[in-house]
Amino acid sequence: YSTEAKKSVERAVAEMVCATGQTIALVETSTGGKVAERLVASSEACDLVEMSAIVAPELAIIDEESTLSAAQQIRLKGDADMGLAIYGTAGDDEGVWGSQQGETWIALDAEAGQRTQRIGYGGRDDSTIVRLGNSALALMWRTIRDGWE
Repeated sequence: YSTEAKKSVERAVAEMVCATGQTIALVETSTGGKVAERLVASSEACDLVEMSAIVAPELAIIDEESTLSAAQQIRLKGDADMGLAIYGTAGDDEGVWGSQQGETWIALDAEAGQRTQRIGYGGRDDSTIVRLGNSALALMWRTIRDGWE
């Protein structure tokens, strides 16, 4: 949830994007397009939210540099104001409660700047996907709210 009671973080992000007239392009690996689905489902009140989303295959290397590069590439390819990349490991035994932790990188790119966040777990179970999505949405929310400085 966001800082407002009964308002999801995806709704808060969609409203902020709408209010600023920005567009978002996303690329996701282990989250399988779920972040894009959440944003689209929460943006029905706003015709200004346009989105490009790609579900990418699992990668051999998950690191900050490749995730930043992907965020920039998807922003440029989607002709969007912001690019969001979520690159994570997705082993069957990984996750919040898995026997292996894995790793996920989240990167946000815009002409104004770049932000990254490392999450100390990967995985593809529902709970992990929701938590990773919440982290990505929170990064977007904080950046739109506070700016890039």
